[in-house]
Amino acid sequence: MVSKTVARLVAVGLTLVPHASPAVDFGGVNDTLAAWRPPDRHEGQAAALAAAGARHVRIMAVRPLDAMANAAAAASKRGLGVLLVVPMGQSDFFPPRVAPRAAEGVHYELRPTSEMDPSLYADFWRDAVAALDAAGVTPMAVEVGNEMNLSVFEAALPIVQGGAIVETAEFAGHPFAEPYGRALDRYVDVLRETKRVMAGRAVPVLLSSLVRPEPAWAAANGVSAIAPECAMRLLMERGAGRVADGLAVHLYPQVGARDEDPDVSVREAVSKAFDPLVREAGPGRAWWITEWGFARAVGRDSGKELPRRARMLAFARAIEARPEAPRMGPAFLYDFSEDELFRIHGRDDPSDPDALLTLAPR
Repeated sequence: MVSKTVARLVAVGLTLVPHASPAVDFGGVNDTLAAWRPPDRHEGQAAALAAAGARHVRIMAVRPLDAMANAAAAASKRGLGVLLVVPMGQSDFFPPRVAPRAAEGVHYELRPTSEMDPSLYADFWRDAVAALDAAGVTPMAVEVGNEMNLSVFEAALPIVQGGAIVETAEFAGHPFAEPYGRALDRYVDVLRETKRVMAGRAVPVLLSSLVRPEPAWAAANGVSAIAPECAMRLLMERGAGRVADGLAVHLYPQVGARDEDPDVSVREAVSKAFDPLVREAGPGRAWWITEWGFARAVGRDSGKELPRRARMLAFARAIEARPEAPRMGPAFLYDFSEDELFRIHGRDDPSDPDALLTLAPR
């Protein structure tokens, strides 16, 4: 059965209107929990995504692999491109002796990337590719890792009371530096394994997404983070840029409820988040925005709140104006999941038609 939220999206006839600029495709959406959805709901969810105007979907490559492949096949049959994201920390990637950390709050039960066995990872990925082949699916790209500069998704980074965001200038002398550096060393090993498994398939392999968390959220949830531009520098120093075909980024513009000109503020917030990453990665890179969205109201307290549709369009304009736009893959909105815990958007007034929009109308 299709979720109520999906049904509402379909009911308002949400579509993506063609835009004059072909540089960036905003037809992507995240459905990261697809592999764990009951098998009899894969077709319905894929149909709802297509009816809502999606052209691409990002799902996790996790066990059970048959379920993952079936979800991907259902999307593919509806004409949706499939981006696979391979989370680090899965038990299959580690020797039995490596115990996971305990889940706590927003932190998942994961093992540190530094302890991964690249050969076990390669075995998993070969099995995943075989399952996709059997289902007749060729992914549009593979993203190796997810937000690995956050303790939420990287167990080499500790849970810290009050949170901690480590900036580039302080990283070298920080206690996080040594364990995180070892995690990145091993990460680049598995990035190379991914390229080997995917050799000859013309499927781009993307570097793990990076993101800058909101300080208040990090503090409230005990999240430690390496500044994304610092993580990018460390990855480039380890040769990751010579292995990956593209770079992934998550953009959640930190635009406040009191901003007097929210439209301008969205553009400035996008630049503040994206510019440092571009500087560290260097020119000419292919970028994929594999998650984007707004975590809260924009301009509400100033009396100049942007409704959801206007927020989305402000973001799209900011991205399309960037020099990287012609080299960008599709952008994927977060999130089409049926689990309310995974909805980045709060509840807007249901009488506002824009409150029902999830995908960015073009």
